[in-house]
Amino acid sequence: MLTSFKIFADLVDRASFSRAAEENHLTRSAVSQRIKHLEEMLCCRLVSRSRAGATPTKAGEALYRACRDVLFRYEELLRELDELGQKVAGRLRLGAVTSVGLHELSPHVKRCLERYPAVDVALQYLTSQEIYRRVTERDLDLGIVAFPSPNATVVTMPLHRDELVVIVPPGHRLASSRGAIAPARLRGELFVAFDPELPTGHFIEQRLRHVDVRMQVVHHFDNVETIKRAVEIGAGVAIVPWGTADQEVGAGTLARVRLKGGDWTRPIAVIHRKDRPPGPVARAFISVLGESASTN
Repeated sequence: MLTSFKIFADLVDRASFSRAAEENHLTRSAVSQRIKHLEEMLCCRLVSRSRAGATPTKAGEALYRACRDVLFRYEELLRELDELGQKVAGRLRLGAVTSVGLHELSPHVKRCLERYPAVDVALQYLTSQEIYRRVTERDLDLGIVAFPSPNATVVTMPLHRDELVVIVPPGHRLASSRGAIAPARLRGELFVAFDPELPTGHFIEQRLRHVDVRMQVVHHFDNVETIKRAVEIGAGVAIVPWGTADQEVGAGTLARVRLKGGDWTRPIAVIHRKDRPPGPVARAFISVLGESASTN
């Protein structure tokens, strides 16, 4: 029954039989059969099917709330049993903003898996807004975000700060700069920028405005990989976290220039639900992150 409850909850969350099937490693037909069985058992229709997707009926919404509660309590029971046995094993549902997940987390995940072979880390790359939502809704055990924001339902644990730097093509006038440059030297440049709705994009725009540098943005993107590709072909300059450009700087396709004058860093933090203390697996991963932060 727990499996059927999880499948139903995933179906409501994703509004798609196909996505619910993928999440549970089943066929679409198998998911449909599970839902049909629940409807027959409860003698009511739970889901409305349409081309737009699957949406819960009133009865489905009531069952969804109950399913989430039952699944949450079951997970808490497993955590308590693990605590009693002092066993570090199980699945960690982890969400991270793309720039951190792609460029910083791999060695930490590897270290965690080496130390705790029975741990399974399910990592998803998401926006900060989506991470907060999914942590709050108990779909993620931990989230890693940039520029953590006040939230009454989560606990925020600072990790470290990322330095923000300018990236330019190798032949650019700033590529040969020795030492950090003043932001004023960016006046007149075309920018490839993070979407201003993203915390990092908003911070960069505000910092430059504070030092009287107006961004002439030719492209906005929501991920650092696309930003780097645009800078490589000469579309403009960009400001990105230091570590995200390591590969390109090493290959000679981008140059990296530090900024001086003020704080050009962004805070990175781990979040979890306030009413859901991290279990053994989550605590083990946080410990690994903390070890790395203390050596930086």
